[in-house]
Amino acid sequence: MSDNKIIENEDGFLVFPAKKGDYVLARRSELAGGRPDEGNSSILYLKSGPSIYVAAKISEVGRALGAELANLRKGD
Repeated sequence: MSDNKIIENEDGFLVFPAKKGDYVLARRSELAGGRPDEGNSSILYLKSGPSIYVAAKISEVGRALGAELANLRKGD
């Protein structure tokens, strides 16, 4: 597996590069949200409660999940 690549398997699991080395496995249906963290990393929140720290930008996580970019205007 190449470094810093998010991979999805057929069973609904995503494999993320972990912030502290190695990889983190999460079920797609368990992801509740996320936010950017320091540097090029993100914190992902799981429905069951724990957070996972991944070595991927939140935009990379969003693309892996098929999310679209929201354009927000100030003042709305």
